[in-house]
Amino acid sequence: MSLPRQIGPFEVLERLGAGGMGEVFKARDQRLNRFVALKFLPEMASDAARERFQREALAIAALNHPHICTLYEVGSDQGRPYLVLELLEGETLKARLRRGLLDFEQLLDWSVQISDALDAAHRKGVLHRDLKPENIWVAPGGHIKVLDFGLARLEVEAAGAEATVLTSPGVAMGTMPYMSPEQARGEALDARSDVFSFGSVFYEMASGRPAFPAANAADSIAAVLRGEPERLSTVRSELPPMVEQVADRCLEKDPDLRYQSAADLRGELKRLKRESSSGSSIHTSGHASAVVAAPPARKRTRWLWPAVAAAVAVAAAGAWWGLRPAPAAPVPQLRFQQLTFNGQVVDAVISPDSKFLAHADLGPLGTSLHLLSISSGSDVEIMPPAPGCCQSPSFSPDGGQVYFLEGRALKSVPVLGGTVRTVAEPACSGAGFSPDGSQIAYVTSAAPAHQLMLAQPDGSQPRQLQQLAGGSGYLSQCWISDFNQPTHSPAWSPDGRWIAMAVFPVNGEGFVSLVDARTGQSHQLGPGLQISAADLNWLPDSSGLVLTASVPDSAPSQLWLLSNPGGKLTQLTSDLQGYAASSLSSAGQIALVHSVPQASLWVQARPHGEFQQLPGGGADQDGAPGVAWTSQGGLITFRNLGGKAQLWAENADGSGAHPLPMDRMPELPYFPRVAPNGQIIFSSNGGQTGIWRVNADGSGMTELVHPPPGAQAAGADLARHGTFVSYMEIGADGGQSLQVIPLAGGAPQQIGSLFIYAGSGSTSPDGTRVFVVARGAAPGSHVAEVVRIDGGMPLATTGPFEGKIPPGPWHWTPDGKAIAYRKSSGSLDNLWAQPIAGGPPYALTHFTDLNIAAYDFSRDGRLAVSRGSRNSDAVVATGLLAKGRPQ
Repeated sequence: MSLPRQIGPFEVLERLGAGGMGEVFKARDQRLNRFVALKFLPEMASDAARERFQREALAIAALNHPHICTLYEVGSDQGRPYLVLELLEGETLKARLRRGLLDFEQLLDWSVQISDALDAAHRKGVLHRDLKPENIWVAPGGHIKVLDFGLARLEVEAAGAEATVLTSPGVAMGTMPYMSPEQARGEALDARSDVFSFGSVFYEMASGRPAFPAANAADSIAAVLRGEPERLSTVRSELPPMVEQVADRCLEKDPDLRYQSAADLRGELKRLKRESSSGSSIHTSGHASAVVAAPPARKRTRWLWPAVAAAVAVAAAGAWWGLRPAPAAPVPQLRFQQLTFNGQVVDAVISPDSKFLAHADLGPLGTSLHLLSISSGSDVEIMPPAPGCCQSPSFSPDGGQVYFLEGRALKSVPVLGGTVRTVAEPACSGAGFSPDGSQIAYVTSAAPAHQLMLAQPDGSQPRQLQQLAGGSGYLSQCWISDFNQPTHSPAWSPDGRWIAMAVFPVNGEGFVSLVDARTGQSHQLGPGLQISAADLNWLPDSSGLVLTASVPDSAPSQLWLLSNPGGKLTQLTSDLQGYAASSLSSAGQIALVHSVPQASLWVQARPHGEFQQLPGGGADQDGAPGVAWTSQGGLITFRNLGGKAQLWAENADGSGAHPLPMDRMPELPYFPRVAPNGQIIFSSNGGQTGIWRVNADGSGMTELVHPPPGAQAAGADLARHGTFVSYMEIGADGGQSLQVIPLAGGAPQQIGSLFIYAGSGSTSPDGTRVFVVARGAAPGSHVAEVVRIDGGMPLATTGPFEGKIPPGPWHWTPDGKAIAYRKSSGSLDNLWAQPIAGGPPYALTHFTDLNIAAYDFSRDGRLAVSRGSRNSDAVVATGLLAKGRPQ
């Protein structure tokens, strides 16, 4: 099949491979800018092949699980059916095993993930029937996906009936030497056949060699039917005996002697993993020794939108990975179901009775609020799209009202439609209800202080319960200033005693604070947190809180359980992309927002010309944490691959792309800038906040600015002549100032006395001025200033912008006459410029879709823009509670 260029809404980019089931292509879904895999049936496919292809579609469509490759949709092109599948990075398990043995922790972790996928399939009445290392995908960071359900059998007997697994007696289908004895004999199969196949895979993962090696198919069948694999204790003596016992039980010839379900198998593996992680003595066959758990694999970083990377994440420093305790009880096994499929959900909350989901969707006209019936799937818009609408939604206790934040006003709307009422203004958060529904708690702000307020549900009789000291804030829209970052409403405990809030200082770690609902006194619960922690939800018996958080800060946000009292943390999910915006129903169902962010570079071949998308990008989020032109017309970007940030260099047409070899990389690097001599500077967040310098070839990385104790440095920029670096310093006292330091190193110098907000600070092309956003004279106000590097008075005392300052990132235009900025219309961003001398702004780009993460101007005026989308949808998880308590 020749490479097509367009298949419906899909732009075909490259051929990924071919096999007996046809060809697979990488493509871009132009509707969502989502990179996908198109799997085509062979052009001369037989009727049997077409039946198998249809079977694969039906089988995958019946499944929705983090460890099973996702099917987005099906289609047909000129009579050839195709599947639109999740595009995966990484390699097959077969390829990984060729590179060497797995360590003990990898073996257990990956085996649990595979057995979890099998259990999910079996619960839906689907047998895989072809489980083998080639059909297991290892994504960067060690996240497992089970592929190729082409041999699965599924039949729906009648409307509403359970799915039943079928086979064809007398016909052996599958792959030697991984099929079960009953499969090799062509007998009817059940879930225990997949357990045997798992055992063959597990043996190979543990030993590095097949369980039933043979020179040909006949020998393989004989080995499967009558042979026994070499003892694992002989092949790899350092493994605990329990590993050999698991393999032996899976590989029993008699199905009655195997694990009777994938769930039983998964439970056994998880017990073995828990004993290892907790430090229990697990004796090897050769000698007694304690197995030490390896640290968890680093996961892919979440999308660092500029407002978050440059202004938000710098407000939280330090990591608390070392404080994470081992769980003292079995971790609940969550089961997931996707509820929305538009890729634009930015926040969601489940109703107390588990019947409805209120979700905020990002569209070209702004954010809209929808009500989804979880049982029927019907979805109704209850608030039309508008800029500033529908953040931090929450249900009233009776489920009849949805409260939400619109701008700085807390509002409510009936779920069945009706009058929209303003409950409180100004407000910074959604509403948290008391257990009896008689009061609400919400956050407001009168800079620099934040207040926790109580009021009647209609907003009457407001009173202050607690006020934070300056330099700290509740995690709310007033604190993060990122419109599409989910925050949370105050969480009132079911016993009515406490209101849980996440509190963050300007410098240092944040924490979960329990505020006494009567006195306003508070205390910290649990270890320090990063600013990603959000959406606190009490368990029904007040014994703990469910929340989302990144641990460490460079990891995807996962779901955690924080015990009360004690403050012990238990990780509930381990997903490659992560979760946000958690909410909990009274029955224990958890609604979450799951994102698969993607970004690619778009570059002008000439100033003011058309943009061309460069190769690569997608899941590695090319340029999302920052892009910069070199003086020679090349590009420097950050990418996220395998859970780690990498610095890449490429030509302006995308050719010659390669990572720069570096000895080490800070956790969250962003905003690269390139000096005329080729040296690269960048900022970093997380536990290694600072300003860094590295040579053009990736060598010689040096910490150019190491902030004083308790302080942080952020937002480094570089003048075109490249002799000095400007940056924002956040002092230990909470003050924020503009600093400059020579590129070659030396003592920094403070410029002026303005309170400068992190995230601003763009240096003019001639190196004489810096654009900043500073604190205004009125409480809570911001002003745009153009500061002279020589310390003289600002050139623009009121700034180039009149009224509200648009969101960054801000850059000077190459002629030094205007400030460029990002103008957002919901899911659509464009770049505009505001002349320094005043006058109307003008458009620099005319995109019709996607958001802008980062951009930069070349010396001759060309633009390089990183554009993409979050691809975020709502999911619901069950399995947290057993009779009202965590399992």
